Amino acid sequence: MLILNWLSKPQLNLLLMKRPALLAGFFVCLTVMTTTLSGCDLFSYATKSKVVLQVENRTMTLSQFSNALANRLKELDPLSAKDPSVLKTFKTKVTTDFLVDALIEQWFFDKKLNLNGKVLDAELAKTISQFPSDKDFRDELASQNKSYQDWRKAVEIGLKREMLFAELRKEMAKPTTEELQAHYQNNKLKYFQNESVQAESILLQDENQADVVKKLSKKSSFESLFKEYSLDRSTPQAMKYGWIERATGSPLEMLFLSKKSDLIGPIQVAEGYRLFKVTQRKQSFQRSFEDVRPQILAEVVALRESARFSAWLDEQIKRYKILRNNAAIDALVVETREE
Repeated sequence: MLILNWLSKPQLNLLLMKRPALLAGFFVCLTVMTTTLSGCDLFSYATKSKVVLQVENRTMTLSQFSNALANRLKELDPLSAKDPSVLKTFKTKVTTDFLVDALIEQWFFDKKLNLNGKVLDAELAKTISQFPSDKDFRDELASQNKSYQDWRKAVEIGLKREMLFAELRKEMAKPTTEELQAHYQNNKLKYFQNESVQAESILLQDENQADVVKKLSKKSSFESLFKEYSLDRSTPQAMKYGWIERATGSPLEMLFLSKKSDLIGPIQVAEGYRLFKVTQRKQSFQRSFEDVRPQILAEVVALRESARFSAWLDEQIKRYKILRNNAAIDALVVETREE
């Protein structure tokens, strides 16, 4: 059986990228080992247009595959990108995404189903609205070497996948209470709640400033210090850091060793340095079945969906003509050169 990762998201760059992807200050050049080509732009037209993946009449060329692969590798450092095991893993991901998306498209075609254009337009508009401006959205696409059409197609595939899952759910029986209880008993440790504290926080730029503010706390309230010094003071609710669960080795471990209302820190975090004040504590306890029942239901349903989708994939793989040019894909290697 061809192993497919059904959780992988539709990729937004299946079509030909207009330029090689950048990789940590390097160009990513995918070269075919069986030729004398030495650069990104030296593939012959015949080599570029060679079909390496095919599901019925849906195809991916070597050029499209290499560009999709390069775009995935661009976040890695050059040494990792050239590692054979890493490269093999990413080739599998590109292959998986194409085959899953193509099989979903084929299923829609055979079932004579259509995606509602208004639903697609609404989803596109929803995503674009999350950017400050249209220019910011376009810049994001450009930074990822994606055309608008590529992105639109990926959103369309994502919605079709949701429609497919909705159909598969209709065939699934609702989990019984007995099944949910069995899942709870088999995963009891998962529902054990560690000791936790609720805390407030002041975010500061550096350790020296944090030390100064800590000294000022002897004469000023935590809230007034937050309003005057915290980097996120423009958002009043930012002072409420929320609940923190105890974890071995965490830099926040000292919060669990302090007394209530003590000022703890400064503690270095990703965004700077924080001073904390614990406002509430909860001891560790085993969460009851009824307490976590909604979570268990979601987990059991997700497991069933995964199993049903895997079975669906098996059915499609047996039904349709699927070709993979292993020799051409395996021959792709990574070369990096400085800009």
